Amino acid sequence: MSFRDTFTRDDSDSNLQYDDTASYYYISTILVVIAIPLAWNVVKNILASLKSSDEKVNRAGQISSDLIKGAAEMTKKKVITGGFLIKVFILIVVTLFTYQLLSRAASHKQLKGFDPYEILEVERGATEKEIRRAYRAMAKRFHPDKNPDDPQATAKFLLITKAHECLTDEKAKVNCERFGNPDGPGTFHVSIALPSFLVEKKNQVAVLVFFFLIILVVIPGGVVYWYNETSKYDEKGVINDNGKIFYAGLNENTIPKNLPEVLGHCYEFSEIPVLPSQQQDFFNLKREIEDEIPKKKYETRNMKTIMSIIGYLNRKPIGPTLQKDLLVVLKKSPVLIQSMAEFAMKFQKIKGAKSFGLRCALNIIDFGQMFFQGIWDQDAYLLQLPSFDAESYQLVTKKFKKPGRIQELQSLPPDQRKCFQILDEPLRNKLNQELDALPKLAVKVDVYSEEGVEKIIVGDFFNVRVRLTRENFPEGAKSHSISSATYPFAYPERWYVIFASEDHNTVIWHSIVTVTKKEVEASFKTRAEFEGKLKFDLFVKSENYRELDQKLNVEFTIYPEETEKREAAIHEEDKKLDKQPSLWEQLLGPQQQNESDDEEEEEEEEDNNANTIAEKKK
Repeated sequence: MSFRDTFTRDDSDSNLQYDDTASYYYISTILVVIAIPLAWNVVKNILASLKSSDEKVNRAGQISSDLIKGAAEMTKKKVITGGFLIKVFILIVVTLFTYQLLSRAASHKQLKGFDPYEILEVERGATEKEIRRAYRAMAKRFHPDKNPDDPQATAKFLLITKAHECLTDEKAKVNCERFGNPDGPGTFHVSIALPSFLVEKKNQVAVLVFFFLIILVVIPGGVVYWYNETSKYDEKGVINDNGKIFYAGLNENTIPKNLPEVLGHCYEFSEIPVLPSQQQDFFNLKREIEDEIPKKKYETRNMKTIMSIIGYLNRKPIGPTLQKDLLVVLKKSPVLIQSMAEFAMKFQKIKGAKSFGLRCALNIIDFGQMFFQGIWDQDAYLLQLPSFDAESYQLVTKKFKKPGRIQELQSLPPDQRKCFQILDEPLRNKLNQELDALPKLAVKVDVYSEEGVEKIIVGDFFNVRVRLTRENFPEGAKSHSISSATYPFAYPERWYVIFASEDHNTVIWHSIVTVTKKEVEASFKTRAEFEGKLKFDLFVKSENYRELDQKLNVEFTIYPEETEKREAAIHEEDKKLDKQPSLWEQLLGPQQQNESDDEEEEEEEEDNNANTIAEKKK
């Protein structure tokens, strides 16, 4: 039996070839790393559920209390969901498992060290005589000859001998102090802290099967599932297959009144059937808007969604059994309208197929404005003011056939807005406040060269920057929700910035800008490919409001290369770097200096020889 074989954790005959304590700490660390973000997510969900949902709901205008209540319930963070319960369950399991592992690690016996005084059962600082006496007594007791069939006695005798040697021999004593045993450095191995059952022979098949399932089944299966799920949606979270619906329902000259049918057929609304309990409200709504329902374009029609959209735009009463589904439609529609507009701008002209382009995109954006304000008649823009009810609106439009555009009315002082003068003072004051709160936007366009020069020549990269200034942005506000008489959810104010050619029905670039402060901007960079005077149209269209859009003409000239010769501008730091020797030149500096000196001497000698020959010839 070797000296190493005698050191075990307990009285069993298993050698200390694997240490489970390290694996317990290692696995516990991994579990804690998993548990901390999981616990934070659970706590965050609980706190979010306690937070009021008022800021996510629009309570202005003539929105029914039932619709507001439904919107508040929809936007309120729900805690008790399937996903939340799974997270809590995993957190509890991880916490209990971590506790068990740490408890086991704490209760494990420490590895036995080699202490010669403890082995010989003498006090530290004992004299050599006391050490020899103790050694003789214990050697007689545990000698193999006296205990021929006791391997533990043999091991103990070996320990006694090594302990005596360690305390009486100087070399052995040094080894013991340095390496922990009198024989000097031993075979000590450090490996990954894995539990011991992984290397036990009886568990080899089970461990291999487990790793086979994890590596070849679970991980690839998870990746395939994740890819299939995420590939269904675009970056906005819209189902990609909606592109087929947009392609079938849109065309170059699509008008806003044809878009409820396209929107209603999106796959997000495919699972909103008419339930038996909704039949009466469904037929009541159908009677109200029967003349507005568009002609059939699709083989299958999601009539409930289409009628809900048209009824909402016409401000018709929606039965209580249909309101929950209407809220789903209102919540999901804005991003679908955005995707529809971007589809038209992206796929402008498809060779051998349909074309969409600028006009189609502008009409879709107009429909989005009508959707947010609950307006079916494009000229009923005054209904955007939440305090304008149907009776007051009819009174104003009967008196004034052209009450004035929103921007015209905004430019007038309140006492000169004649269309409001016929209303009573409280309502008039409220309407003036709401009108003044609508966005007043100033737009500035800059076209400038990337090189920082005045003229843009062919081959230059240049920037087009559009700066939007919301002149009446509320002071101190970090964000700003739209004002609407009908849309029940809080929604940020956004603007489409479209750089296009109206004559060619082509969109060159577009961006959607969210107003989070008084000044926001959008820009793009492109390369000047050809010379000449270029004319483009810049459309700045609100996503949320009617009659606030702006259109600007953008003109600039691209000059030919011959008109302006430019020297390549070299930065001062680059000039300094050029004067510094490179690393290779620094390494070969002395040698290059010697070579250059030799070359100068040779050239000087050649010049002298040439002069001598010339003088002789003369």
